[in-house]
Amino acid sequence: MCDLINNIEQNTGAVLRDNLGVMNFPAPVERESQLRKIIDIMLLSDIVDVDSNDLSIYDTKEYDIDGEYGKIQYNNLKDEWLEIIYDYPSFDYIINDALSDDQNGVSQKGKFLMQLKAYYRAAKKELKLPFKCQESIKEKSSEILDTVKKYHMDFLKKNDESNEHYDENYINMLIAFGFIECKILEKPIN
Repeated sequence: MCDLINNIEQNTGAVLRDNLGVMNFPAPVERESQLRKIIDIMLLSDIVDVDSNDLSIYDTKEYDIDGEYGKIQYNNLKDEWLEIIYDYPSFDYIINDALSDDQNGVSQKGKFLMQLKAYYRAAKKELKLPFKCQESIKEKSSEILDTVKKYHMDFLKKNDESNEHYDENYINMLIAFGFIECKILEKPIN
């Protein structure tokens, strides 16, 4: 039995009062494995046809995520999606590593980004938003992201034969990836 540390500044880990049995924590490998499986299923989509030589999908203009003129403020991102975007960096390596391969000359990252862009456009259409009206996008940014998430979840349910339950946090991280890569919501105009 461990003593409870009352001084939070000294507490650098888990403290147990009573050990009532084995404690299981998901290993990082399990997190990576499930995220990779979701990405693999999503890459089965025929939503978009990506030419691996088409570099126009990568907009190289620099922008800030945070700050007074950042993408978060530009799109009026609030609530849980703001927290998800801030949590994204811990998943960056896993997602980019899972998308680093090319298959038959087609960039997996490019294909996945174009799929995210297609979901974003479909979400704006479903929500009846004008094509490039930033004020409408700002008003509905959370609804847009929720709709993109719904498309991902529906696609997984339809295309995963194992009917496995996926942690929605992983889908959230993939949507955050699309946000950071500027395929979901709009890039700030400086």
